[in-house]
Amino acid sequence: ALHLLQVPTTPAPRAFTVFGPQQVGQTTEAFSALRSGHDIFRRALIESPTPPMPAVLDPPPAVPIKIQRFERNQLLLEIDLPQNGLLVLAEAWYPGWKLIIGDKNIDSLPANVWMRAFPVPAGRYSAKVVLHLNWLWPGALISASSLALMIGLLRRKEITAAGRIPGLLPPPADR
Repeated sequence: ALHLLQVPTTPAPRAFTVFGPQQVGQTTEAFSALRSGHDIFRRALIESPTPPMPAVLDPPPAVPIKIQRFERNQLLLEIDLPQNGLLVLAEAWYPGWKLIIGDKNIDSLPANVWMRAFPVPAGRYSAKVVLHLNWLWPGALISASSLALMIGLLRRKEITAAGRIPGLLPPPADR
């Protein structure tokens, strides 16, 4: 049998907007749909609830979104949409990614099992996608508290073993 390798001549866009997201119950359901040939450029598979969007029986094809600037933890996008949609970035989803449009912050949603998605309004505007990890200070506080607790426990063990506070009291007299 003859086997042919098919190579797409036009790569898939890194950022695009779909107008008919499809809610799935679990990741396994999304995997199953993708294995069956689900077209993510017409309906993104979303595991979490999305803001209400009008039901679209036959959604139009995805609209590619222009990336103006790409940095490690930030993207600047130029958006021009005829209707509300779901911006999908072909990049790994991780909590903490936000879309900023003016003064509005929109949390990311996992889409198509591993991609980032954001509900977006119709119109022409610039938007910024940024990573906000707010775990530095809570993590530092937990680490400092753990260190203080460990020092306290070691100190207590030392005091208990010696029967005194080292350097402050003379050793107990033998009876």
